[in-house]
Amino acid sequence: MLGAQVTSEWRFRSGHEKSAAAARLLDLDYRLPLTGENAADAGKPLDYTVGLTAQGSQRALPVASLKVWYATDGTDCKAKAARGADGRWKVTVPSAGTAKVDLRTTVTDTTGASLTETLIDAYNSGCADIWCRPRPDSWKRVGGGPLAVPPPACREPAHWLG
Repeated sequence: MLGAQVTSEWRFRSGHEKSAAAARLLDLDYRLPLTGENAADAGKPLDYTVGLTAQGSQRALPVASLKVWYATDGTDCKAKAARGADGRWKVTVPSAGTAKVDLRTTVTDTTGASLTETLIDAYNSGCADIWCRPRPDSWKRVGGGPLAVPPPACREPAHWLG
């Protein structure tokens, strides 16, 4: 997952400590089955998994909740997310037609700390990066290519795309 832009927002509890200690920042571990061109099949839903660790550690952390949204054209839609038996979460993004796909994930651990991560152009659906058509709000990007096949309708305003 390359992403043209990544934005992360952490929330955690802090307080007075007798000795200096770094804040424990959460980190998402995405595992997407993409091609070498960062692409997924346009005609199929994309199933992938997400795990949670703390930065600087490989140890999995327990997740209290996870929510995922995707967008292709300025309209964000909620993706399906379900806890797996291994502690990772399985996420399903419906077929997105032929387009660049943005992802936003909000995860909260069992201590109440959270991370919201937004990935602009997280992956390409049905097109290689070199010819995948930019979203309507990003005409200044290099590219062009064939006309996009619109994704299924989803009507929630894309408040997180700026």
